[in-house]
Amino acid sequence: MSLVTLAFNKDQEHNDDLFRAVDPNCRISVLGDIKYVEYPWVVWYLESPCEPILLVMSYLQELGIENYGFIRLGEQTEDCTYMGDTVRFGLAVDAKIIIVPYHHHIKSKPTSTGE
Repeated sequence: MSLVTLAFNKDQEHNDDLFRAVDPNCRISVLGDIKYVEYPWVVWYLESPCEPILLVMSYLQELGIENYGFIRLGEQTEDCTYMGDTVRFGLAVDAKIIIVPYHHHIKSKPTSTGE
C-alpha cells in the first residue's frame, strides 16, 4: 500500500472522475491556486500499474513535469517516489517518530546504583 499525493494548478483541464477511478475515496481539495488529490492508502505500483493509474500517469505526462507535483510513499522507508515539481506545489515528506502507548506492562526490577 502507498500514500500518494498529486498537486497541479486548479485551472488545468481535468476530470475528477479520472482520479476517483483509482480510488473513489480519494480526497480532492483546493488550496489557493493548487488542486490536491490525496490517496491515503492505495495499491500504487509504478512497475505494474493498473489501468486507472496508467491513465493518471499519462495525464501527468501530458501536463509536463513543471506543471504538477507527485509524491508516493510506500511501506518501506526507502520506497519513495518524487515526480514533477514538488517544491513549486508545496509537497514534502515530513518523517516523524510517534510513541504509541504500550498496552502490556512489563514488570522489571529496578536496577541498583550500588549506593
